[in-house]
Amino acid sequence: MRIFNNEIYSKKRGRAKRQKSAFLNKFDYYYALSKDDEAAKDIRLGGFSDYIIKTVAKLVYQHDKIISNHMKLCAAENSVRALLNFIRDSVAWIYLVYIVSSGQISISDFVFYFGIVTGFSNWVIRLTWSYNSIEKCLIDCKRYREYTESRSENDEKPDVDFDSVERIEFKNVTFAYPEAQNSTIKDMNFKIRKGENIAVVGENGAGKTTAVKLLCGLYFPSEGNILINGKSSRDFNSKSYFKLFSALFQDYYFMPMTVQQNITASLDCDKEKLYSAFEKAGILDKINSLKDKENSLMNKEVYKQAIDFSGGEKQKTAARQGDLQKCADTDT
Repeated sequence: MRIFNNEIYSKKRGRAKRQKSAFLNKFDYYYALSKDDEAAKDIRLGGFSDYIIKTVAKLVYQHDKIISNHMKLCAAENSVRALLNFIRDSVAWIYLVYIVSSGQISISDFVFYFGIVTGFSNWVIRLTWSYNSIEKCLIDCKRYREYTESRSENDEKPDVDFDSVERIEFKNVTFAYPEAQNSTIKDMNFKIRKGENIAVVGENGAGKTTAVKLLCGLYFPSEGNILINGKSSRDFNSKSYFKLFSALFQDYYFMPMTVQQNITASLDCDKEKLYSAFEKAGILDKINSLKDKENSLMNKEVYKQAIDFSGGEKQKTAARQGDLQKCADTDT
């Protein structure tokens, strides 16, 4: 009964944990936003202070409800566990009192058996606690292995077999996010040829970023096809296909490491290629003006002596990140 009770409440704890995780993702976003100097400027200029305060207050209220529900769940679980322990021990004690009062065992035997019952009770408690701990570890390990061992449907397909991209075509592409009622992109068609520069313009939520993610292979179309040099993006190995693109999304973040390590994701790389990429990004003069050049630390929240690029310089650096990472791929 005790193990059965733990199974029931284990599932409830799992649901509560997922609910709390979803809340924390939102709360962490606003917490990070409150510490972002660049965001603070936009918040003040746009007059979003009141909105953010109200949103955070609402999240705190939701957090209190989640914690309250969690405490009620724990109290219910502990109450049921205590009741089961009481029933089990009461049955054993009543039986012992009955047999000693009827003269079937002596007082000394009663004390002996009472100690055995108490010891057995403690052993059962430790056993079920160990079982729950092992089960939790197994569930966590299973999720971790599913994540680390997951493979894309394209991993077994051949590498990209052309040297340059001559043309890109979206052909009747439709895409809907999981569990979404409506499609974010519906029947999108356009072509891009080598050397062309285009801009995709649309309202917020029209699917511009989603289209870029589809092109980069982060998602696959629900319907239609994306053609690279006339071949479907589905026909290539994912890792090989990713190397065709260097995307700069709206959000970017630099780790508390050196400029070179931050961008190449490597401890070492070809310095000549690195500086060539700096030049293409238009930040070579900035790098050369730094005392430690490419070895300068970034992120002032961690290192007081770290350098800090302007918003535009960060965008330029992030824009060449794909080229810089390629020099790391070549040498490591």
